[in-house]
Amino acid sequence: MATVRPALRIRTLHRRTRVRTLALIAIATLSLLWIERGSADNTVTLLITSAGPLSAAVLDGSLVPVDSSPSDQRDTGTLRLVVRDQRGTSEGWAVSIVASDFDYLGTSPLGRDIPSSGFRIVTVEPPLVVFGQPRGENGPYTTAISNVSLDTPRTVMWAAPGGGSGDYEQRIGVELDIPAGSQPGIYLTTLTLAYTSAP
Repeated sequence: MATVRPALRIRTLHRRTRVRTLALIAIATLSLLWIERGSADNTVTLLITSAGPLSAAVLDGSLVPVDSSPSDQRDTGTLRLVVRDQRGTSEGWAVSIVASDFDYLGTSPLGRDIPSSGFRIVTVEPPLVVFGQPRGENGPYTTAISNVSLDTPRTVMWAAPGGGSGDYEQRIGVELDIPAGSQPGIYLTTLTLAYTSAP
């Protein structure tokens, strides 16, 4: 009798251990299932949207008023170009300017348009950062041009891929040859700006 009881006790302890082991396995399995199911819901999504397009404009463009003259004259002025790249892609860009002839809007029957072949870029200043990415090895850059007429598109500012994300301002010095005998009145030119991605 004394030898049988310990065997029963061992068997009983073994059963309890097995039951406890099975219970722990079941709890661990349920926990893993709950963690797997829960981890699919524990995500964070971030959406970055473009703040806007690529755009360019000449905000100020004027020449110094001059008196009519029987001789040829030369007038000077400044264009203030602003480029905004809010796309957020850092693709780079290039901006060019071309001018139409100066249309005569006065009342004189002798008034004639002034050709844009006499409207020239004489100086181009380095771009100033208004907001955004600082100037670096990818630009934006000034195109080194001087004494070139605006009757043909001229690239004045550009940025390589990786640069030019922000707002930039550039001052462009210009001159206009005014033919002798140009009549009093207003003369108006239209500037056309073209801007493209990744020069």
